[in-house]
Amino acid sequence: MNSRGFLDVVSPERFYGWAIIENQTITPEITIHLDTQELCKVSASLHRPDVAALERHPTGLCGFEATEFDQAVYDQATVVRAFIAQTGVELANSPFYLRHKMSDFEVDFEPLVFVHLPKTAGTSFRYAIESVVGAEHVLKDYERESSETSALIQESIYSSRSSLLVPQIIQRNIKFLTGHFKTSRYLPVLDTQVRWCTFLRHPVQRVISEYHHFLRNYDCTESLESFCRKPFFRNRQSQLLQGLELEDFFFVGITELYDESIAEFNRLTGLNIPCLRENTFRAKLSEQYQVDNELLNLITENNIDDFRLYERVRCASRSWRRTEAD
Repeated sequence: MNSRGFLDVVSPERFYGWAIIENQTITPEITIHLDTQELCKVSASLHRPDVAALERHPTGLCGFEATEFDQAVYDQATVVRAFIAQTGVELANSPFYLRHKMSDFEVDFEPLVFVHLPKTAGTSFRYAIESVVGAEHVLKDYERESSETSALIQESIYSSRSSLLVPQIIQRNIKFLTGHFKTSRYLPVLDTQVRWCTFLRHPVQRVISEYHHFLRNYDCTESLESFCRKPFFRNRQSQLLQGLELEDFFFVGITELYDESIAEFNRLTGLNIPCLRENTFRAKLSEQYQVDNELLNLITENNIDDFRLYERVRCASRSWRRTEAD
């Protein structure tokens, strides 16, 4: 029997949705579960004109609403699930997580969340982490269209079901989330209950490196000067980190001090990740692009926020740089 349905509303007062068993005259029975226990059962026989209008049901007599259930059980639950009793099929939008923020759970670990700023040696850092914690404990978000983006991210963040993310992070023991994303994408569910990390790079060097990346990979034909002036490429580091204060970060590395940064990260975490060199077009991270004063001034003017942030991190790094020197 083909069957399907949707759990539209989950609230302390009611559960509401619709269900269909195709080519059958029997009325679907819906069982509502809280965590692993059945809470209630209700028939899907209410009129749903919206479902009929979409031609999902010939009469629209396929809706259900449950309002009589134990409120105390609901208040203690983590997840709601809804099934068609006759077929065992779970409705769409089920499971529905009642607790979906990292602060809602008591966990004995804090995942590392790495904001991979473009052209800051983030790929090297990502591969190094993955080699230690294992690919099965890593989530990646490199935008919806990327084949690198993890299935869980596609199913939650990019399907308007962000409530799925944190419970799955905990269930799967995810150690590391990384990608090209703004902190604001994950702040609503992760807040500061995780260990935020990133690498910063000198703004002039980072901008020029990103420009060359676009020349090589995206058939970019515009001048560097034009590239620098585009709002999207101005203050890129500050833009992507907006929403968090520098003090909220567990770790901020410096691309030009990559080896020293990895040593400090290992000291903080005890992970002992290797110093890899991946996805670097230039032979050495320490090599500098040479620029004249006019170009230097142009990039500086368009990246003031990034310069301020970078200098703050350079100053803050002096303590662990001294430790390494000792």
